[in-house]
Amino acid sequence: MSEEDLEQAIEDAQSADETRLVRRLCFIKNLYQGDTRKQAGRRVGISRSTTRRWARAWNDDGVEGLRPRFGGGRPPSFYALTGQGVITFKKRLGKETIVEALEEIREQNPRGRILLVADNYGSHHAKLTQQRADELGIEFVFIPPYSPTLNAIEPLWKDLKRDISPEIFDDKDHFREFLTETFHRLSQQVSFASDWIETFLPDVQKLR
Repeated sequence: MSEEDLEQAIEDAQSADETRLVRRLCFIKNLYQGDTRKQAGRRVGISRSTTRRWARAWNDDGVEGLRPRFGGGRPPSFYALTGQGVITFKKRLGKETIVEALEEIREQNPRGRILLVADNYGSHHAKLTQQRADELGIEFVFIPPYSPTLNAIEPLWKDLKRDISPEIFDDKDHFREFLTETFHRLSQQVSFASDWIETFLPDVQKLR
């Protein structure tokens, strides 16, 4: 990847508020600019073992290799004001994964037009994603950069974290099962989006 492409990747990650990815890409940028791995790691405050892991991930898969996996981030999900909410777990969050998530959303909601409020994560804007969205009758509505509060799903995530925090999980499968059940239970409550509806969609008050 050229330095110009790397700068663009950093800008995309900043626009999508992916702070962890920005930090990792800045580490790579330091390497591009001539730092040793130790120097580059010191600039972003990471250990030598982490520098080895990040450098290996970059060499293997580029930007996608550095993207944090689910555990520190969020799984692709769809909070439906009408219809069926969807949550899905993917190892990677590239454009192909987003397309798979769109297909699952349409499968669970087979009729009608779908408006999908989304942040400016690069894979949401990818040509493949937009082409498949058009084919599925899904229209993206992008919120401005650095404006997560404009996304109606944010209050749901807040309550989801609250419900998860006191739990102890036996393994990954137990965690996913609990997360899925809790997400679907909470996503039945249109009240999470009440302020968002009043501000942005005054014509859908009947949903409340």
